[in-house]
Amino acid sequence: MGPVAITGIGAVSPLGWGWKRLWEGVRIGRDGIADVKRYALDGFSVTKGGLVPDRNHPMPPEAVRSLCLEFAVEAAAEAVREAFLAEAELPTDRIGLCLGTSLGDTTGKVHRLAEDLGDRLEIHGPRLTVSTACASSANAIGLGKDLLEMGSVDVVLAGGADLLSASVFAGFYALGVLSQTKCAPFGLPLGTTLAEGAGFFLMESPDHAEARGAGAFGFLTGYGLSSDGYHETSPDPKGRGLARAIWAALAAAAVEPQEIGYLNAHGSGTEANDRAEWLAVQSVFGKKARSLPVSSTKGHIGHAQGAAGILEAIVTLLSLQEGVIPPTLRCDTRRPFGPVDPVEGNRPRKCQYEHSLSSSSAFGGANCVVALSRSKPPKVSERPRTSILAIGTGVIGPTDNYDDGVDRWLDGEELTPGPVADYDIRSYVPMANPREMDDLGRHLTASTALAFRDAGARVHGPIRDRVGLVVGTTTVSAEEGRTFQKSIDERGLARCSATAFARMVLNAAAGTCTKELSLRGPTSTITTGAGSGLMAIIYACQILASRADVDLLVGGGIDAQGLGGTLQGNRSDGAATLLIARSSGLHGSSSYPERKPTVEVAGWGIAGPGYGEKAAEAALGGSGKTLSDIDLLVGSSTGRPTPPALHSAFSSAWVVSAAFLAIRSGRVRSALVLCDEGASASGALYLRNCGGEDGH
Repeated sequence: MGPVAITGIGAVSPLGWGWKRLWEGVRIGRDGIADVKRYALDGFSVTKGGLVPDRNHPMPPEAVRSLCLEFAVEAAAEAVREAFLAEAELPTDRIGLCLGTSLGDTTGKVHRLAEDLGDRLEIHGPRLTVSTACASSANAIGLGKDLLEMGSVDVVLAGGADLLSASVFAGFYALGVLSQTKCAPFGLPLGTTLAEGAGFFLMESPDHAEARGAGAFGFLTGYGLSSDGYHETSPDPKGRGLARAIWAALAAAAVEPQEIGYLNAHGSGTEANDRAEWLAVQSVFGKKARSLPVSSTKGHIGHAQGAAGILEAIVTLLSLQEGVIPPTLRCDTRRPFGPVDPVEGNRPRKCQYEHSLSSSSAFGGANCVVALSRSKPPKVSERPRTSILAIGTGVIGPTDNYDDGVDRWLDGEELTPGPVADYDIRSYVPMANPREMDDLGRHLTASTALAFRDAGARVHGPIRDRVGLVVGTTTVSAEEGRTFQKSIDERGLARCSATAFARMVLNAAAGTCTKELSLRGPTSTITTGAGSGLMAIIYACQILASRADVDLLVGGGIDAQGLGGTLQGNRSDGAATLLIARSSGLHGSSSYPERKPTVEVAGWGIAGPGYGEKAAEAALGGSGKTLSDIDLLVGSSTGRPTPPALHSAFSSAWVVSAAFLAIRSGRVRSALVLCDEGASASGALYLRNCGGEDGH
C-alpha cells in the first residue's frame, strides 16, 4: 500500500483538551507541567507532573480510574470528527482501533480499555492493544498501518492513552529518574517529568480518502521496531537499538537519511536516554546529524508514558504542515553529548521540509520510530511476497511431555489444568539467572529457546539484529504486582519496589527474553484478552512478510498467575512460541535451520470481535480452499475447541504449536486455528504442509 493518509487527529494533553490546545501551547512556548494535586505526595521530593487540566484535583479512586477512558474517548472522538468519518457511513466492522497503553487504567486487564473505547464509539472492527510501555502508542500507529495493508479495515483509529496514577508516579520516583523541577530534555536539571493524556490518528489509504473527499493532515510512510536486548529499564548506552529502529523506519518509508528535515526525539531528559539517543542519531545520519534539528516535545507536556508516542507524532505532523520546527523548552544550559541543534528557545523555527521522524523508547528495550511526510509521497514498490515457514516450536506448560499431550488432544482427550511442570531455566539458557526473572519472563525465555532448539537454528553474531519477538499476554505480572503492593504496604508509597514496578509493564517478559537470548530485531507485545497468543503470531507473520529488516521472528503467548502455581478456575500457566522464517532463508547467514521446513504459514486474517468467519476467509485468501477442505479446524466457533484447561494467551498459542506439530508429523496436511472469543478481535491462521495440502 505504501503511505497512508492521516485524515483526522485528536488529542488530550497537559496543554488542554483538543489538538488545537496542544498545538497552541507548542506555538507560544507554554508548558502544561504543574504541582500534582490529584493525590498526596507526602514523603516525595518531586511534586511536578503533566496532568490534564481540570482533572488535577483530589478525587475518589474509581473516578481516577475512569480518567484514562475519558481521555481516550475525547481524543478518539475528535479524530473521528476531524476526518468527517460519520458522513462516510462506513460499516462499523470495517473501522478498526489500535490503542497503545502502558498500564491503562491500572486495573490489570489492559485490553479492556480498547474494548470500552470501541463500544463507546461503536467500532466493531478489530480493537487491538499494544503495550510496549512508553513506545506503546507509536507502535500502535504502525500496527494500524499494517491493518490497512492487510485489508482488515477501511479506516483505523490508531494512538494511545495513559493515566498518571499515584502508583505510576511512585514507581518512576523509586527508579530515580524524575526531575526535581520541570524537565529540561538535553539540558539541566537531569530527569524526566511524568504526564498523561491521549491522542489518535484516523488513518486510511490515500485512495479511500480521496474517494470520500477527505483531506489529509499528512501521511504515515513507515515505521520501525527494534529491541535493545540490553536491560529491563536502561537503554543500550551506545544507542544501537534505536538506530536499528530509525533505519527500519527509513527503509519502510523509502526515504534516505539526508531527506529528513526534523527528528522529534524521545528526549525524556534522563542522562542515559538522551545520550544514547544522540549516539543513535549520529550513527544513522553521520555528518548530517550536526545540522539536523532534534527537539523534544516533553519540555511542553512531560512524559505521557504510553501516550507519549502519539502526542509527539501529532506535534511532528502539525510542524510539517505549518512549516516549522518545534523547540525544546528549558535546554538553555545544555549538557554534553546531546544534539548539536536541539532547537533552543520557546518558539518554533520556520523551516520548510517534506519528511520527519518521531522516535520512542521504552522499558524492556522496546524502540519504535514513525516516519511522516507532509505531502503524498510516491507509492513504495511492494516487496515480492515470499512464503512464510514455521520452523520450530517451544512450549513450557503443565506437562513436561509436550508431544504426548498434543497426541492425546488430537485423539480427543481433554487436557488437565495445572501449574507449569518444574524445570530449570539454565537447562535451556545456561547463562540465565533464575533469581533475576519472574515467572512470565522465565517461561517465555525457556519457550523461545526451545523453539530455536526445535528448529536447529543457530542464531549468533550480527544475525541477532534481524531476529525479533512478538508476544501476546493478558495481564500484568501477578507475581510482581503482589511484590509491588507489599512494598507499599510495608514501606509506604514513596519507598515502593522499583524492581517490581519495572516488571509490571506487559512487555517486561519480552524484555527479559530478548536480553537473555540477545534478540535485537523487531519486538512488540500485544493483548486482546482471548486469543492474545494467536494474535501475536499473526502480527509476527505480517511483520515478517512486509519488512526487509527481519529474517526470523518468534511469536507466541504467555500466562503466569503467580508464585507456587496458584490457579484461578480452569486455567494453566505457561508459554508457547512458534519460530517463523522466510522461505529464502536467513539474510547473509549460515544459520539456516538444520531441520528441513515442512510447514508453511499460508495465510492469516484479523477481523472484529465475533467476525470469525471473516477472519477465516481472509486467512484462506486466494488459496481456493474453504473450511470444509481443512483437515484440522481449531477454534471457538468451528471445529475442535480450544483446550478449555488452558488460559487465553497461552491457549491460543498452544493450539498453533499443536497444529504445527500435527502437520510436521504427517497426521494432518492442513490446519486452521481460529479465535473469535472476547470483545477485542477475531484472528485466524492457516497452516499447511510445504508441498500443498495434497502433499505435492
